[in-house]
Amino acid sequence: MSTKAPQHPEQKDLDIGDMYTSTELFFEKNKKAVTIGISAVLLLVLGVLGYKRFIAEPKAEEARNMIWKAQYYFEIDSLDLAMNGDGNFVGLLDIAQNYGSTPSGELAHFYLGTILMQKGDFQGALDHYKEADLEDDVLSVMAVGNQGDALVELGKVDEAISQFEKSRRHGEERLHHPDVPDEGRCVAPAKRRLEGRCPRVRSCGEGLLHDA
Repeated sequence: MSTKAPQHPEQKDLDIGDMYTSTELFFEKNKKAVTIGISAVLLLVLGVLGYKRFIAEPKAEEARNMIWKAQYYFEIDSLDLAMNGDGNFVGLLDIAQNYGSTPSGELAHFYLGTILMQKGDFQGALDHYKEADLEDDVLSVMAVGNQGDALVELGKVDEAISQFEKSRRHGEERLHHPDVPDEGRCVAPAKRRLEGRCPRVRSCGEGLLHDA
């Protein structure tokens, strides 16, 4: 029976020493590349933080201070003033175009979608609803479902069915949690919407869609 020779402490120290020597050699050999890599990562992090602090946040605040008048006009059904402004305050179109990446810009897209649906511009409404990536859970679900409404009006029934199903799933993901009460659910009752407008929906949509 063979026995393994015991390893002496000096051999362990030697192995550790060899490891450190190899590491030192690696860094010495690749010092420039490592320095450039670390500097690039630091610059990227600082750039992201700087953009958020000095550009994104001030722009979001600016948009938030601008949209209130357009919201007021929307609420009193002065839709043209809401869209285009009144000469003193900008309208939703300007806010959506120039601040579209901010929460207020996303909300402007939602309002524009609603206005254009009322005006009969269903393609325009669809385009704006697609841009409305909202933080608010209820409005987010409504934006997804309202795309289905626009698709119905455009005669794209199959796409509408798919969109309403997406709205239902989106509602389950965004609204089925304790912080949102059941009465706040705004999942589109897709089958009911479509049955009156598209006769073949009963057969092609049955079992796929259901009221919220």
